[in-house]
Amino acid sequence: SLGVHAGWREALSGSEADADAAQRSMAFTLGWMAAPLYTGAYPPAMRAALGDALPSFTAEQAALLRNSSDFFALQHYSTLMVSRPNATFPPLPETSFYAAEGVRWHSTRGARKNSLGWDIAPFGLYKLLKHIDETYQPRGGIVITESGFPSRGDDAAPHEATRDTARVCYLKRYLQAVHRAMGEGVPVRGYFVWSLLDAAEWEHGFGTRFGLVRVEPGTLARQPKASAVFYTRAVKAGGFNASDGECNATTQAAPRFRAEGAQLQAVVNASRGGTPSLEVSRTMLLRTVRLAALAGQQARYEAEQGDFAAARQWDSKVARLVSGAERQKRQLAKRVEQQQPAEAEAA
Repeated sequence: SLGVHAGWREALSGSEADADAAQRSMAFTLGWMAAPLYTGAYPPAMRAALGDALPSFTAEQAALLRNSSDFFALQHYSTLMVSRPNATFPPLPETSFYAAEGVRWHSTRGARKNSLGWDIAPFGLYKLLKHIDETYQPRGGIVITESGFPSRGDDAAPHEATRDTARVCYLKRYLQAVHRAMGEGVPVRGYFVWSLLDAAEWEHGFGTRFGLVRVEPGTLARQPKASAVFYTRAVKAGGFNASDGECNATTQAAPRFRAEGAQLQAVVNASRGGTPSLEVSRTMLLRTVRLAALAGQQARYEAEQGDFAAARQWDSKVARLVSGAERQKRQLAKRVEQQQPAEAEAA
C-alpha cells in the first residue's frame, strides 16, 4: 500500500460556497493520491482546475491502479477550515503550491495548536476516516500509519522533557476519534504513532521531537516519556480511561444553560404584571450575562467536537442574549437616573 498523507478540510461556514471549497480542497488533499489508487483516475475537481497539467491514464493503466492497495494507509496529523476566497479572505498567492485549489485556509475553530502551529482537532480524524470509508470502501480497511504530536526539540532536562502530558492528551483524544469511527462501522485495522523515538524530521531536523521515547542529545541515551508509558498500558489493556473534559479546552455547558435559563424565566414570570424592582432588574441582567457566557462556552465545546452547525446555533443564542443584556442595561441605567432626583426631592 502507498501511504496517503491527508488532513481534514472543514467548511468555514454553512454556506454552499464554503462547502464546495471544502470538497475541492479534500480532492487536492486526499484525492490527489487516493483517487487514482481506488478509482483509476484523478478527482474531477483537480482535472477541472489543472486540465492537461495532470497526466492521463490509459485504460490499461487505470485498470492496474484501481483498487490496487491492500489497505488504505493513512498519515494524518491535523485539520484546517477552508472558505471560498472573497474580498475579506483573498485567495492564496499564485506562487503557492496550493493556489490551484482555489480556496482560503483558516485555523480550526476551537482547536489549540501544537509547537509547529498545527491545529489539534481530533474530530478531523473521525470525519476523515468516515469520508475515506464512504468514498473509497478500501479493501483491507484503513491503517493509520502515521499520527503524532510534535514538541520542541530543545535540550530541556530529561525529567522535564519526558513529562509530555500534551502528547498523552493528543493520543487519548485521537484514539477516541478512531474508536468513534469504528463504532460506526469504519474498518480501522491499526494505529501507528509517529514516532517511537525522537528522530531527525524532514523539515525540522532535531528541532522538533515526535518520539514516545526521548533520545538524549550527544549520548543518544533513551528514556521513555509519559506518552510511552500511557501507550504501552493502553495497548496491553486494549483501552484506557478518560474523564469528560480531561483533555478538552472546554466542557459542556448546555445542562447548566438550561437550568439557569429556567431560573431566569421564573424570575421573569414572577415580575409579570408590574415593573420589577431595581434589585430584580439587576438580577435579571446578571443572569442574562451569565447565560451569554454559558452559551459561548457551549459554542466553543461544539466547535471542539467538530459540530459547527451546533456551534453556529449557540453563537446565535450568544448574540441574542448579549443584545438583550445591552437593552436591559440601558433600561436599568435610565431607571436609576430617573429615581435619583425623586429620592433627592423626598429627602
